[in-house]
Amino acid sequence: MTERERNLQDQMAKIQAAGSQAAFEQAMKAQQFGSELGLKGQQTGLQAAQQATQAGATLGQLGIGQQQTFGQLAQLQSAAAAQEQAQRQRELDMAYQDFITQRQMPYKQLGFLSDILRGSASLAATGGKAVYEQPPSPLSQMVGPGLLGLGLYREFGK
Repeated sequence: MTERERNLQDQMAKIQAAGSQAAFEQAMKAQQFGSELGLKGQQTGLQAAQQATQAGATLGQLGIGQQQTFGQLAQLQSAAAAQEQAQRQRELDMAYQDFITQRQMPYKQLGFLSDILRGSASLAATGGKAVYEQPPSPLSQMVGPGLLGLGLYREFGK
């Protein structure tokens, strides 16, 4: 029985060694598969991170473009509002000028009628200054140029 026991133990040792070897090889394959899977996961994660970075940059550029567009739109709206306000102000100025003209109309008509009664068509245009003034006398008309000539003679004649 010793031979038999020895053979049995040899056989069990071979079975144990074969099982251990198979388990080791499977563990190595599983380890290698896990490592490859982890590496692929890291690569996929890096790619996803790069894509997310690119998407973020693209969104940032879109945001800047949108902000510029909104700024330009605000400037255009401001310019349009300023033009509209200027047009309304011109209309109000014209209406006010018409009001002032209408308010002064009775006074102008009264001045015109007064000028007609006085015989002067331009009295209202002179601001109320009398158009009729006493004409210079014939003596002053004759003496005036003579005195002027005498003054010039005294000044330059010597």
